[in-house]
Amino acid sequence: MGKSEHSRIASLYRLRETLRQAEQNSGMSDWPLAEKVVYAIVGHAQHEGALLSVAEVESHVLLGDFSRASIYRALDGLKVRGAIKSTIDPDDGRVHRLSLAD
Repeated sequence: MGKSEHSRIASLYRLRETLRQAEQNSGMSDWPLAEKVVYAIVGHAQHEGALLSVAEVESHVLLGDFSRASIYRALDGLKVRGAIKSTIDPDDGRVHRLSLAD
């Protein structure tokens, strides 16, 4: 393993430790990983001005390693926690839009 590989590994470690600290500081450290990822996806989209549908969340690249059942459990868990909310899209009543709870 070369010096540049060691540097990349050290950078990944620092990034993971920073993420762990942020999760701990925000009270998310005991959340299942799928809930953390879904929450981040919904929050990022909302910050960018978009409210994602459940289908858009489900197909997000960061959730590619999670089963559909795990994603739906994460969505339900986040709703129970009061972390996200679902509203019916005014233009298409079949679509539910997700946002962070107030």
